[in-house]
Amino acid sequence: MRYLTAEFAKPTLKGGEERLPTNKELAVLLDVSPGTVQAILRKMAKEGRIRSQRGSGTYLVANVEPPTRIVRVGIGASLQKLHDPDGWISRIGGGIFQAALSQQALLEGVSNAEARPEAMIEELMEKKAKLDALILLPYSAVTRHKLLIDSYENDGKPVVHIHPPSLTSTANFTSTGFLGAGYALAQAWKNTGRKRVLFFTTVCQGGEQRSTVSDQLRHAGLLSGLGLQNSTSLRACESVNHESTQEAGYLTIQRLLARGGEIPDAVYCSGDWLALGALQAFREAGIRVPEEVSIVGACGMNLSQTICPDLTRTRNNLERVGQEAVEMVIRRIRLGGIPLPGVVVPTSFMGGATTRAQENELLEINRAQHGRPKIRAAA
Repeated sequence: MRYLTAEFAKPTLKGGEERLPTNKELAVLLDVSPGTVQAILRKMAKEGRIRSQRGSGTYLVANVEPPTRIVRVGIGASLQKLHDPDGWISRIGGGIFQAALSQQALLEGVSNAEARPEAMIEELMEKKAKLDALILLPYSAVTRHKLLIDSYENDGKPVVHIHPPSLTSTANFTSTGFLGAGYALAQAWKNTGRKRVLFFTTVCQGGEQRSTVSDQLRHAGLLSGLGLQNSTSLRACESVNHESTQEAGYLTIQRLLARGGEIPDAVYCSGDWLALGALQAFREAGIRVPEEVSIVGACGMNLSQTICPDLTRTRNNLERVGQEAVEMVIRRIRLGGIPLPGVVVPTSFMGGATTRAQENELLEINRAQHGRPKIRAAA
């Protein structure tokens, strides 16, 4: 770090960039391990002090003084939406507000909380002249989204996404670890003998509604962890009414059981409320959870007033996702809009009541602080 910082401060770098030696060359030059070089470069990339270009190399970026004026950041949603009581968006919003306060940035959302994507895009295009950058929340892509993003970026106004906008995205986003969570869960199920895994989401491939990128990443993580990339053993299931409600989860599993045949022995739900509905349906059918089937939700909501407060589910640091988005957009402004590597905030697991003890151990769920998990009787 001292070596790179000294190189970074060289007068010859005024307004320019300098190509760094390869990782191997740096390791030999400084007599450190390649892992140390990689760790330092990751840190500097996050700070926007280096950039990597495939096939060309890694470049040191000249230091750019932070702007002295107030930065105005547009949000691709109403600010009211960031207080949505569902817990997911409001927690990301909490991180955004906290980081904006510390960075002395002003936030401006769209005026209509219920605005459709087309209306949101039109309003953000109209506001572009008075905004310095843009943060986009997860959205169902429409053609004009690309026009919006390109218009801002071409005018030197950086755009940062909450969650990657596509499976191939590598830069300008912050996200929770959808892929890693799916992989870890699949590994736990594979190592404990679960064989019939069901991925339960609110949308389906081939229908009017397309799978979200986050669900595609969860699905890919499951496939990879189970070693089933080219297999049909991992089944997919869509909800009856395309909603993430407990009723949708209940009705869908009820319909699945009515068809007969083998029942799944592990279910990963894209939402915690879907998982609660699935739990209710399995239990009413006399199928024991977690002995016969494990159920895991993917959101990490507060379920203290539900039938299963300790439902097994992912723990997502959503506040940090929001904070990282603001910090990334500020860094991009200060660095003249250059792309920055995407930031993936790792996930863990919590609860433990709907997965077996051996699975909980593999998922590193600490249940001691909560006492013995309980499943409440349905009202």
